[in-house]
Amino acid sequence: MHVKALAGGLPQLNLFCELDGPDDYYFLEQVNENDSWFPNLEEGLTIEEIRKVEMPVEAINLKLKLPIDQVEWLNTQKRAKINEMFKDFIYDYWKKQT
Repeated sequence: MHVKALAGGLPQLNLFCELDGPDDYYFLEQVNENDSWFPNLEEGLTIEEIRKVEMPVEAINLKLKLPIDQVEWLNTQKRAKINEMFKDFIYDYWKKQT
């Protein structure tokens, strides 16, 4: 079995395999994504609609100038705790701005 990642559009995962003799699998329906009847899964779907269901999470790097006591304190915290803290801070700040 092989995995093929497609660039552009929505993230997709295609699994496929090569068959020695396709006639050996006559009882299975053959599907081709290039057929005209095959549905376009991305048609009419926007990133805003995806965010209603699941908010994508991305990594970001920040460079900050902070007082040494804050730097020392941040260095003692676990990454997950810092991520949660910044996420909460940004959401709270964002809500106050709207």
